[in-house]
Amino acid sequence: MLSERTLSRIRGLGLDANGYMTACEIVQEAIDASQPKRQALALQIPGDWPTDYREQFWRAYPNRKDKHEAMKALDKVAFAGMTRWADLINGIERYKLSRDVQRGFVKMPATFLNKGSWKDEEQTTPVPVEQKRAANFFEGLDI
Repeated sequence: MLSERTLSRIRGLGLDANGYMTACEIVQEAIDASQPKRQALALQIPGDWPTDYREQFWRAYPNRKDKHEAMKALDKVAFAGMTRWADLINGIERYKLSRDVQRGFVKMPATFLNKGSWKDEEQTTPVPVEQKRAANFFEGLDI
């Protein structure tokens, strides 16, 4: 698409309608020819990733919300070759044992992926029972 400035300069040449259109086409062709051709990226799943990686991730992750965003983030991790499949799954398993998850604070799956959280070294020491959030507000009250 030609800029308004370029179109204005062509109009200033005093060409008739056909001449104007021809000049615009010539300029656009020159612009297109000068730009490098973009080749389509060959998106391939890394060799160690299973073909059903999306389903396996979804089953493994403890917070199954906002699937569309999670799958976009997962594809980004896969196609960029950011990690091996085993490392991602092991990271999820470590995360599920973390104190945050035990306390009920689970990241959205897209956040987990976008921040590279599978690489985190989570603290997996069990949380003492008295520190866990009460499942019921009235639990522990002498009523």
